Amino acid sequence: MSEENKQGYKQTILRKDWDSFSPYYVWTQTDFRLWFEANQAQEKWNDEYVRFQEVFKKIEADPKLQDDLMEWTDALKQFYEFRLTCSL
Repeated sequence: MSEENKQGYKQTILRKDWDSFSPYYVWTQTDFRLWFEANQAQEKWNDEYVRFQEVFKKIEADPKLQDDLMEWTDALKQFYEFRLTCSL
């Protein structure tokens, strides 16, 4: 699967089940975060959306937390890619 296909699949899953993920993880997904903000006028948004927005505001106010979240996400991605490669 190409990197572009992986990204498209990940974005599809996030858009479908965004509220089942940690808001901290969701924040690290720039494309999803932009989509999330662009769709805030939709009637389907609920208390979970409000909770995510509150967490996003806290993250945006803390550059150190932003760096830590991006570093954590990159480390997890490398770990899982390594495990997948080793299991083949």
